Amino acid sequence: MAKGQRRRRVKRARGPASAAGAYTTNGTLIAEDVETRNRRLSLFSIQKYEEQYQKTGNPVLAWRAYLECRAMKLPFPEWVLKYLDRPATLFWEWSMKGGQEVPKDLGGAVVQALEMRRPGRAGGASWLIVGKATSVIALP
Repeated sequence: MAKGQRRRRVKRARGPASAAGAYTTNGTLIAEDVETRNRRLSLFSIQKYEEQYQKTGNPVLAWRAYLECRAMKLPFPEWVLKYLDRPATLFWEWSMKGGQEVPKDLGGAVVQALEMRRPGRAGGASWLIVGKATSVIALP
């Protein structure tokens, strides 16, 4: 600190910022514990995944949200559970039939059950996210 300068006092924030463990100077966030920050960022990511899922229907976003929840020990959002319920129900139905009515192309049926076939694409293309860009891979 230069000679003659006064040290600024950092006061504990009041309100939502203090509940998150943040400290502020003149209302500016300057510190937050790592666990709280990671949780907040995970919740933000999950919200963005849901927004994109609603726009595109890309099921990989539901899987990303699922993994984020598992890693951060967060409760699963309803939209992720609804997505997972659809293939789970179909797989259960197949198991109850004792394999009698399981599709011959089981791999293709599983891909379809997981909603991985991208709509409007020929050749059974599937969703795949690479970074922020969405690209497509062809499945046999």
